[in-house]
Amino acid sequence: MLKVFISGHSQGLGAEILKHLSNRGDCDVQGGSRKNGFDISSVEGRKTLVEACKDQDVIVLNSHDGFSQVELLFDLFQKYFDQNKRIIVLGSLSGIGVKNFLHPYAIEKKALIEACRQIQNSHSNLTVTVWN
Repeated sequence: MLKVFISGHSQGLGAEILKHLSNRGDCDVQGGSRKNGFDISSVEGRKTLVEACKDQDVIVLNSHDGFSQVELLFDLFQKYFDQNKRIIVLGSLSGIGVKNFLHPYAIEKKALIEACRQIQNSHSNLTVTVWN
């Protein structure tokens, strides 16, 4: 059975991904969000989430809070560098291309996409995929 952890699982895309995978029957799905103690905006919250992923095969990073999603990605990378885990990062089309205005969300998502590229080019056993 595939073990999946979804950050930001309590609403929106995260909730739908959790529902879909749970209904498949071949996945053991867990979720973390602010509602159950996984607040990625704090160092302690990110540590808690990283530890909760130790037995997971797939980690879906859906939660967003400024640059905290990038920080969480690097925390996971450092902890699980040599393990065969898959990290799926929910990005955004707003992080792709040049914009005619500055918007914090687009800048944060652009940083996330670049962080994923750097990890993909590392010699890690992790597989990182970005869904935009």
